[in-house]
Amino acid sequence: MAGSGQINHLVITILIDNTAGMRGTVGEKGFSALAEIGYSNGAAKKILFDAGPTGTSLLNNLKTLKKDLQGLDCIVFSHGHWDHVWGIPKLLPLDNADAFLFCHPAALDRKWCLNENGETEIKSIHDVISPEKMRQLITIRTSPEPLELFPGVFSTGEIPRQNPYEVLSKGLSRIQVDGTSGPEVDQIPEDLSLLFVLADGSIVILTGCCHAGVVNTINYAREITPFSEIAGLIGGLHLLDAPQPRLDFTVEELGKLVIREIGACHCTGPRGIHTLKNSFPERFHDVEVGAKFEYSVP
Repeated sequence: MAGSGQINHLVITILIDNTAGMRGTVGEKGFSALAEIGYSNGAAKKILFDAGPTGTSLLNNLKTLKKDLQGLDCIVFSHGHWDHVWGIPKLLPLDNADAFLFCHPAALDRKWCLNENGETEIKSIHDVISPEKMRQLITIRTSPEPLELFPGVFSTGEIPRQNPYEVLSKGLSRIQVDGTSGPEVDQIPEDLSLLFVLADGSIVILTGCCHAGVVNTINYAREITPFSEIAGLIGGLHLLDAPQPRLDFTVEELGKLVIREIGACHCTGPRGIHTLKNSFPERFHDVEVGAKFEYSVP
């Protein structure tokens, strides 16, 4: 990718979030964001990060926000949970024949849980489309390793979980996958985030649910690509059911970093948002459908 230019302009628009924004937008439990990337050589890329739970609301919000998926280069799944992937059938096929879908291979695994009546509920892509059918509509690329998708745009791949605080919550432990010897708790190994390296050496981190933990994610990001500071930390941080020690740990570790702005939403939850907003009042930005985060480097 030599000579392809550096990212000097990045716009991230929230398309799906739990909270509706301007009149005409629809909020629903889930997440999707559109990243529009401009390079110093005049090139551009467009990435859809997650597809929300229905597709209908996503298409509505695109129209209301005067955005579109024309020329979309890539769709990325942060992980395989329903509220991030079920919208995909309504988006395919894309108008760009070279576009591809990228995810960790485990994001395409079948996931399920038992409801209160003992009935199986599918919590993965399989409830709306099979991976085999999806491959007929779009090229699918997978990797568990860190990967540069486009110049200056990295997938973290599978994130090492290296502290005792950022662990799977009780609610999530209900979800099962097929193990080698039968059903087992889904550890969501596929959880990934996107890293955008700006021309000034800072990065923007875009998360889906951050099931691997925001501290683990940031620590791993530094191993993937050196950065001077974090220009933006945007997306879900899954703190909605975090115990107080985890919240305290998160605030302490984030406080050690230079982070220009935090736009936590979706599964960050009321307690998580309240904690971050009160801990970083000058850097925290409320997020709703239509929220826009823009970064320009001269």
